[in-house]
Amino acid sequence: MFFKVPLKSLSQFRDVVQDPFFILYDARSGSNLLSRLLMSHADIIIPPESGFVMNVFSRYRKDTLYTKRDVDAVFHIINEDVKFRDWSIDISDLHQYVLCHLPVSLSDVFGAVFAEYRKQYFLDTYMFGLKKDLTKCYARVKKTIPRAKCIGLIRDGRAVFASKKHSLHSLTGLPFENDPKKAARVWCSNVRRLRAIEKKYSDVHIIHFEELVSNSESVLRSLCEFLGVLYHEEGSCDVSYR
Repeated sequence: MFFKVPLKSLSQFRDVVQDPFFILYDARSGSNLLSRLLMSHADIIIPPESGFVMNVFSRYRKDTLYTKRDVDAVFHIINEDVKFRDWSIDISDLHQYVLCHLPVSLSDVFGAVFAEYRKQYFLDTYMFGLKKDLTKCYARVKKTIPRAKCIGLIRDGRAVFASKKHSLHSLTGLPFENDPKKAARVWCSNVRRLRAIEKKYSDVHIIHFEELVSNSESVLRSLCEFLGVLYHEEGSCDVSYR
């Protein structure tokens, strides 16, 4: 079974995984590089990008799961996300556990999924980050997980388009974008949303990709201080990125 020691409630996962932080960005802005550097220089977990949190927020409007139908709906949304499969974890036992502990909050369900990933791959690490462009639903993120922090990543729009044009999407096999005008509109909208989030919430730290590459140690130190984790100097500083 999922648990060897029974828990009284899913809220006890908060002792297993700290309140998460979210990395928000436009596609091809360097999130993989940022994640790799953060995990190299601090005790931080950042799984592969997945859209299940965004999908749950967009398709499930409640903040609490009261019935079996609620639980089944949320776990169906999580499992059907193709990118979630890259996490390589089985949450079927967790699904059954949640059914036995209703009602549960949506935040505790997310925390339980994060904790399962931690148990599989990073047992001694407690700081959990999730990378995905959640700028459109960040208000819901904060409502559901009030103590969540946000790292905004901005890359020069011209470089973003160049990368989108020459990079194939893992799901479609096609370039991310071929239309420069459309790419510019998406980039501008993303930056506006990030700036609005920065203005509304105090626990937001925005960095620029170009500074991350040119002055990685300083940027990473400031991010570790923002997240409340120790910076490890011995980590890799390889900033190669295409």
